[in-house]
Amino acid sequence: MLSFLCENNCKYLKLDSNISSKISKLINNDIILPKENTSLKNIKFKCKNLFEKYCEENNEFYELYKKDFELYNISV
Repeated sequence: MLSFLCENNCKYLKLDSNISSKISKLINNDIILPKENTSLKNIKFKCKNLFEKYCEENNEFYELYKKDFELYNISV
C-alpha cells in the first residue's frame, strides 16, 4: 500500500490498475502514470535469461542456497 499525508489525514492507496485515478482524486488534478513492465511474458523472459546467465551453472549460487533448496524439496 502507498500512503499519502493529505490535509492532516493519512490516506492509503492500493497499488493497482486504478492508481492514476485514485491519486488524481486525492490531489484534485488529473494525472496519468506511465505503466512499466506490463508484459508478464517479457518479465518471465528476462527472469529466465538472468537465471540462465547467473545461476543455472553457478556452484556458488547453489551452495549459498543449498539449505533453501533442501527445505523446499522437503515441503513439496
